[in-house]
Amino acid sequence: MGQAGSEQVHDNEPGIMPNGLFWTIPVPSSAVEMHLGQGTARFHMTNLAITDFHDFANSITPNPPIPPVPATVSFDTRWKATKPLAQVRDATNGFVGDFMNSQATIVWSMNEANFSFVSDGAETSKTVSGVIGQERNGKFFS
Repeated sequence: MGQAGSEQVHDNEPGIMPNGLFWTIPVPSSAVEMHLGQGTARFHMTNLAITDFHDFANSITPNPPIPPVPATVSFDTRWKATKPLAQVRDATNGFVGDFMNSQATIVWSMNEANFSFVSDGAETSKTVSGVIGQERNGKFFS
């Protein structure tokens, strides 16, 4: 069952680690490209082994009532700057960065034993909000 009022039937994510870290996994450096000077960035992976938890509520339940199933996902997300570089510095919170508003596109596919999905092409993407940039904080703040 999904959340009340939800029609969600797929939730592809790495789950919650024993130490409490969630929705985060290491990826190879080759999966990420950033060219801030050119105003472009890309995050892409092919056949990433992941789990389909069915829905969000099932994914955060210690003993999910719906058994999660193995799946693979492939995606290609690209950003292209639409505004010039903006520099942000917040000494109070120890944060500094360079950011650019951008358009974003994505193509996505998922496969598991009894289901597969392929998104429409990247040209059909509609950007709600997109930003690329780099930041320093914590011990790297200066």
